[in-house]
Order: sequence, then C-alpha cells, then structure tokens
Amino acid sequence: MLKKLSLVLSILLLFLTLVSCGAVPGPAETESESDTGSEIQPAPDGIWFQNGFRSKGTPAFSLPKAEPDSVSSIGSDDHSYYIYEDISEEQYADYLTVLESEGVSVRRMYHESFCRTDDCLIWIYYTPSESLLGLFWYARSAGAPADGMTEQDAELSFCAGQTLSPLSLRPVDITPEGFYARTGGQIFAAPSYTFDTFTEQDYPGLIRDENEHYSCRILFVRDDKSLYSDMECFAAADLNGDGTEEICALRYGYTSGVFTFMFEVLSGSEASANFYHSAHMTLSFGEKDGKLIVLGRKQDAETTNEYWIRAGSFIGIPEFSLYAPDPNSTPALNALNKDVTLTEREQEPEYDGLLQAISFEPSGIWAWRVTGDNLMHGTFEEADGVLTCSADCGEEKIKVVARIEAPGVIRIVSVQDDPGALPWLHPGDVLSNQTPSES
Repeated sequence: MLKKLSLVLSILLLFLTLVSCGAVPGPAETESESDTGSEIQPAPDGIWFQNGFRSKGTPAFSLPKAEPDSVSSIGSDDHSYYIYEDISEEQYADYLTVLESEGVSVRRMYHESFCRTDDCLIWIYYTPSESLLGLFWYARSAGAPADGMTEQDAELSFCAGQTLSPLSLRPVDITPEGFYARTGGQIFAAPSYTFDTFTEQDYPGLIRDENEHYSCRILFVRDDKSLYSDMECFAAADLNGDGTEEICALRYGYTSGVFTFMFEVLSGSEASANFYHSAHMTLSFGEKDGKLIVLGRKQDAETTNEYWIRAGSFIGIPEFSLYAPDPNSTPALNALNKDVTLTEREQEPEYDGLLQAISFEPSGIWAWRVTGDNLMHGTFEEADGVLTCSADCGEEKIKVVARIEAPGVIRIVSVQDDPGALPWLHPGDVLSNQTPSES
C-alpha cells in the first residue's frame, strides 16, 4: 500500500509542475477537412457534465499484465492510473519493445516514457527503486465528429510550429458521444513538450535529459474560443436562463503552497473567470435539484461541500460565480478584477508613471492608482448599463459616471474629481477590458 501511495504521490508532484489533461477511447472515423463553424444550439433539457477523461474504454495496445494490481486516481477521475507492482527494469524495457512491435511510437525519457499512435496518447511512469509501473492513456473518442475541427487543424492551433519533439504533438479528439451536436464544440487532448517551452522562453540551459517531459491539456474548442481544464472537469448547462448553454471548466490556480482554483464559463463568445482559494479539495461537477453544482471533497474523503452557481453581469461582461448555501464551507473568494484601460485616445505622457486604468471588483469596489505606491478606491453601482462610481477623500468627493457600451467597454460620461486623483480621466474617454480567456 505504501508503495502504491508513493507512486501516486510522485506522479502528482510531476503533474503539479506540468500541465495535466485527460481523454476518451474508441476507434477513429475518417477525419473531415470541413470548417468548424457550428451554431450554438438551443439548450436541451437537463445538464451535461463529465469529470475525468483518462483511460476510458479498452485500450488498443497491450498492457503490462492482464490485470493491474490497482487502479488509482488523482483528481475526480475514478479510472486514471493503472498501477503494476514487481516490474523489473528488464520487464519495463521489454514492455516498451512490445509496444513498438505493435506500431506504437515510444520516447523513453529520464522520468517516464511518452508513447503514441495516430489515435492514442500514452504516459508510462516507472520507479526502479520500488519496481512500480504506472500508466494512463487518452484515446480518440467514437464521439469525435466527422464535420468538426480536424486533429490536423487542432495541431496547427495548439502545438508548437517548430517542435524539438521526436514524436508528433498532434492532439487527439476525445469529444464524448453527443457533445458536439449539443454544444457545437469539441474536446481535445493536446500534448506539449518541455523543450519547446524552454526554447520559447529562451532558457536553453534547461534543455537537459532530466527536464524532458510531455504534458497535456484538455481543451474545449468552439470556433476561435477555448477553455482548458487540468482537473478534467467540463460541464454544459443553461446557467442564466437565456435558452442557450454555457460551457464550464474547472482548473487549478497558479499559486504554490496555497490551494487555488479557477471556475471558468464560456457564455456564447464571452468568457467569465473567477479565482478561489480554500482548503485543499478534489473538485468535480455534479447535479442537485436539476441544477449544475460544483462539489468539493476534502482530503478526509468524508466531507463534501456543495457550491452553487450564481449568474449575473459585471461591467457588461457575463459573470458566473460560486457560492455556498452553507457559509461555513464557502471558499474564500478572490474574484478576478476586471481592469478597463484607456484606449480611445493616447495615454497622457505626463502621467506615464500611473496606470491609466480603473479596476472593478464584483464586491462593488472600484480602484485606481494615484502614484506608484498609492492605490485609492471607492464603491460603484451598476444599473441599466450605467456605472456610478464614488469615493470620499476626507471632505473632497470623487464621482465618475460611465456608460457600458459593450462587454468590458465603458465610456466616461462625467467626472467630478475634487482632489485631482484622476487627472488623466476626462468625459468621453473610452476604457476597455479584454475578456479573460485561455487559448
């Protein structure tokens, strides 16, 4: 048992430093070169969600033994990692040779082996000191649409143009059955190679054997929009009652040492992203009373929190956030601010040392930087497409009225700035925000 736990933990550490992803099984159909312009369909009854895409179905390649000694999971997937005990280094090498004889391309590395066929991606980890082998795979789904984005086009979109990888980085279409018809989108498992990342970031000194890894992103793709989930959790549901479905994804945050996660929603062509931190939890989508919810299972595996989804608007941008009916289980909320920056006219050189932008928070706070060290803030209200922002500076008052002209785009209507805290801001100015999205 300790050996199994050790392997699982070592895999987890590798994946915390890389970008994880997931997949689905099934034989491939002939790919089509048609374009991807699928219309967003009216929302069907009910909701759809899937937590975990790894190691689904029967693999189209040989396994080390007839049955794994155990099947473990990291995250929400119940069938992630096949673990084999008492595997010698010679048996590990022989197994890779068997895969090659079956037409599988194999790249053996310092920590693991990455293997692939045209329609399947395979990761194999071996721990010599414990004689343990673990593996998982992502295979093309039988639900991959014939008239959607091809895997060749996905490769052009998501993979390095000039790669150092000796194996192809072509993504595999893992779209579940019926998902494309329902949402107009597809889900891909897209591998990436650390040596390409080091080259792009100009760190050639990191290109060493011990730093060679392949990782993978699970991506929802619809036309030119995408979401990814390293938790392998996607959902589709009409969250705001407008008759069309939103696409939801869960993924880990960017922090180290503190558990954080992102809840992202694609509503039509607009993306909403909110950032949370809490005690460590295993997250997944679920359903309660016909509604999509997020479930958080704590490490004791006995306690599961329920988080509901609130739909609204925020400076004209669709906003979808999590809340807990039980306030004692609410994760501390650190919602992403929406920053709008002066765009219609040249920023004034006299104020180059200032960030000529305004930040809005879902809690009703607006803020701006007066000097490099002085951030001022006040409160705002949003009603009928108009923002009324106010702040008190002792006896002096600040009041800015702006009209929302498009999602994340505001035009200043009037400025009352008694203390002169916003010298760069004038009536008629347009400030805009690029809606957060992952590509």
